[in-house]
Amino acid sequence: EQPPNALVWAPATYSVGQAYGFVLVCDLPAVTPTWTSNVLLLEFGWDKSSLEDRPAAARIDLPALNVITSYLVQGTSSLSGVLQDVMFRFKLRLPVQFTEMIVITGPPEFSIEEVCSPHSIPGETPFPERYSCRSEQTPSYVKA
Repeated sequence: EQPPNALVWAPATYSVGQAYGFVLVCDLPAVTPTWTSNVLLLEFGWDKSSLEDRPAAARIDLPALNVITSYLVQGTSSLSGVLQDVMFRFKLRLPVQFTEMIVITGPPEFSIEEVCSPHSIPGETPFPERYSCRSEQTPSYVKA
């Protein structure tokens, strides 16, 4: 079943020149929609079929979500159980702000050196110098 994506109010009288507002918790999609419009519509009489019964409407374009457009993880060796360089490569739709974190979580047997010292991939855009990383064991992957 599809979750509700429309707010419906009972009929009321709204005053001219007054600003109306509210705050709601909303679950944003993981990606920007590609099969439908990425807008919010405000419609008076949205469930009516005649224009006389639909006195007003407004449209707000929503910003594109900061989604990853491509992602690749590739090891330098096909041998398992050996220490090797692993290349992580991704592209974003929008820039990442300095206050946002990037988290890469691997499976239980995946291990990253404690001193995280990534180096740039030749021909790729290097990470900004002010960015740093650290490795840590996530609680869901701690061995009992």
